[in-house]
Amino acid sequence: MRLKTTDLHARVNAPLVLRFRARGLTSYAGLELVQRYWDRLGLAALIRKQVVPGLPATDYGATSMILVLLALIIVGGRRLLHLAWHERDPLVLRICGLARIPTARTVGR
Repeated sequence: MRLKTTDLHARVNAPLVLRFRARGLTSYAGLELVQRYWDRLGLAALIRKQVVPGLPATDYGATSMILVLLALIIVGGRRLLHLAWHERDPLVLRICGLARIPTARTVGR
């Protein structure tokens, strides 16, 4: 089924609230910290400026694909098929700025 490209990207309104407690942070708090670091670096803008002009256009966009690959590495994925494990993970979707994670086949192309 073909989806509209407007349905692929998601809007992130505000950073999540981090609370430090005696129990410590959850493993997912690290993804929020990574996202804040990427925002501070302006990583998406750097990718758009330096990498995207040399790549063909895709439905998801080259910037989103690169962020998906980086997120996959951060969460411990070793193969593109591991994307299926994180397709409904809200923080992985949030860090990539997507409403849906692309399939392994889409990223592989």
